[in-house]
Amino acid sequence: MDLPSSPVSGGSSPWELADSLSGSDGGSVRETGAGDPAVAPKVWWAQKLMMHTATLGLMTPTLQNPVTCVSACTGSFAEGFVFEELDIPYTCLGMSEKCKPFQRFLQKNFTPKHLHESISEQAEGSGCLLHPNEKCEMPREPDFLCMGTPSNPYSRTRPKRFLCGSVKEHVSYQTTFEDAYSMLTKLEPRTAVMEQVDGFDLPFSMTEQESPKQRFLEGLADCQWTYGGYWIATLRLSAKIWLKINRERLYMVFFRKDTFTKDDVKSFVRLVTEITNLQKQEAPKSLESLMLSEDHEIFKTQMRSDEVKALAADQLQGRAEGEQKWQQQIATWRQDLKVPLGFRPFDKLRRPIQGISLNARISAILNMVTAEKIGGDKRKSKDEILSAVSCTVVDVSQNPMRRNYTPSHGTNHTMCTSSVLVHLGKFRTVVPAEMMLWQGHNISRLTYPDSESNRTWRSLAGEGMALPSIGTVI
Repeated sequence: MDLPSSPVSGGSSPWELADSLSGSDGGSVRETGAGDPAVAPKVWWAQKLMMHTATLGLMTPTLQNPVTCVSACTGSFAEGFVFEELDIPYTCLGMSEKCKPFQRFLQKNFTPKHLHESISEQAEGSGCLLHPNEKCEMPREPDFLCMGTPSNPYSRTRPKRFLCGSVKEHVSYQTTFEDAYSMLTKLEPRTAVMEQVDGFDLPFSMTEQESPKQRFLEGLADCQWTYGGYWIATLRLSAKIWLKINRERLYMVFFRKDTFTKDDVKSFVRLVTEITNLQKQEAPKSLESLMLSEDHEIFKTQMRSDEVKALAADQLQGRAEGEQKWQQQIATWRQDLKVPLGFRPFDKLRRPIQGISLNARISAILNMVTAEKIGGDKRKSKDEILSAVSCTVVDVSQNPMRRNYTPSHGTNHTMCTSSVLVHLGKFRTVVPAEMMLWQGHNISRLTYPDSESNRTWRSLAGEGMALPSIGTVI
């Protein structure tokens, strides 16, 4: 396998080009779910992306036929939302998703021809959730396949990530190293994208040099292809150039060799690099500009759900709390900042946080974040404290040792499936729909099924792809 790694001339984005060697039908055009493209306002990042491509002298081509696509466990079907925002007609031939609430979200917002529970079932063509007693094979050679294989085995934040054998023994490892291969070899799409965390490109363990990405590419070389395999460009894209939140991901982009040349792929990478360079010249969008007004119906519904949960949590506060890890971590934090035990500047504001119960742990975290923002200065007035925390977001689901709050440079930490975010400047939780907006979604196109908890929708937001990033690739 050839693995050249020199960047395209004139570009600054890191990428690689790999050479994978080897010896349409069905579906219906997308029927609008959450919002009619004719009336839904185009989301902000799509406007910027189209502006950048126009600056480069490019226009979206007029297609004679819709793009045929297959979606494999991408959470919210982010690529479908992207097609709509970019006015690209498409036909979804099938989706897969194992989480039942996410399945209901997909069906509420889209009309998939087939919906499987896993990538393996999708590749096998077994009966799907919509047609359990039928053979539901995906048509071969779709225009586009998008895969979101599990990132858990490769995430650098997982405590055992770099222990010998930890990655390969993870329960989700085979999804990337077996099921993704099956989807690619059985469908042989003309183009495909697989998203992964940056830890996919780090060594398996502290005693090995090979990375999961290297192993994945080597495995592709052993697959049997009808059309000679794929050129594969690996891009590293981060959402932080678009808005003030970090979400750095690897995008492995596959180009079938009978359709594309190596120079075509280099041109693609050059274009992505030029678009990202143009975007870097602009200030990223603030998170506050993407928060809902408190009279928005989705906000009112989801905030009521948060408040009910907070009320239930209040009823559990009578339990005695022993010496726990979080308390030890708070003590360490105090020592690092050199502030005394009684220094609690957040409490000085005497303001409740709408949507969450301030138990001892959460209160301690918010006090320490506020202390950090004012530099441990006890002399600060209430107005000065309010000013210091006005654009501060805190993930109270994380242990204090992670110190997961808006840093001084203003780019927030990556959201995850467990994230519970508090906006200190607004004195309230960030509702799930706002977290989806921070991933680049258009509120005019989102429809949530009834009878699901906010925890479920926060998990969907934390798991999903950043639309500006996948939109740049598409």
